[in-house]
Amino acid sequence: MKKLIPLLLTIALGCNSDSKMPTNTDNTKPCLGKIEVLNLGIFHFTQSSDANTSYIDIDDPKVQAEIKDLNERLSQFKPTVIVVEATPAANDDMQTLFWEYCNSDIQMSQYGGETGIVGFEVGRLSQTKRIYGIDDHEFRNYDYKIGERNQKTINDPTYAQIRQESVEWLKIDKLPLIERLLQINSQEFRDYIININMDALHYVNSKGTFDATDQALRLYHRNARWFANLNKIDLKQDDRVFILGGAAHTAFLHDMIERSPKFCLVDAGNYLN
Repeated sequence: MKKLIPLLLTIALGCNSDSKMPTNTDNTKPCLGKIEVLNLGIFHFTQSSDANTSYIDIDDPKVQAEIKDLNERLSQFKPTVIVVEATPAANDDMQTLFWEYCNSDIQMSQYGGETGIVGFEVGRLSQTKRIYGIDDHEFRNYDYKIGERNQKTINDPTYAQIRQESVEWLKIDKLPLIERLLQINSQEFRDYIININMDALHYVNSKGTFDATDQALRLYHRNARWFANLNKIDLKQDDRVFILGGAAHTAFLHDMIERSPKFCLVDAGNYLN
């Protein structure tokens, strides 16, 4: 079972606004000729259709202070393009609301939960002009419960082991906002979230079928379309793209972006610390 990554060093470092921000995960390889991407996995702040969602009290002054701190840190990336968890069909309306927000005195936009609370505000602080949705809903619904149903008769030990990891990872819900996001954006968590949502199902197919695997592939199909939609956006080499989405979606994107000759991943931890 994987352990949560240590937080003591994170807390000790704090936020140093004077420090130079590395521009990719490997400081020996500059992002020359590639589009820089800050790909941030997040949890849903408000109501969501996701099976497991833990909300935060955005009316709590302490939480509001944490959100303000988060947005100020992320805005140091200075994105020229914001990408969020919405479908391309919503782009025109969302762009209009974003512009209205940027030119208003509104303290917090609640459009789409974290999309408005974080995405809109980071865009306003960074003077970003463009915002896009890259989600796709054709494969939004997949039968994630098939794993538990099949496990009752299959009793696969690997599936049980993967499920048990949830007990440990659920503990991060109690952490302060930025510390929680550091955990969510660790490689350990990205591996876990793909394992628990997709790979675990491959161990519990009903005899003579691929019933669980076929459901897992619906999730992969949806996230592959996220990446396809990202590549439909008109981007130049000097653009800086801030992606904000649910942790499972950004975990899939992380792998695809990391392999791409077009993009250069920026380490989210450099802005969260």
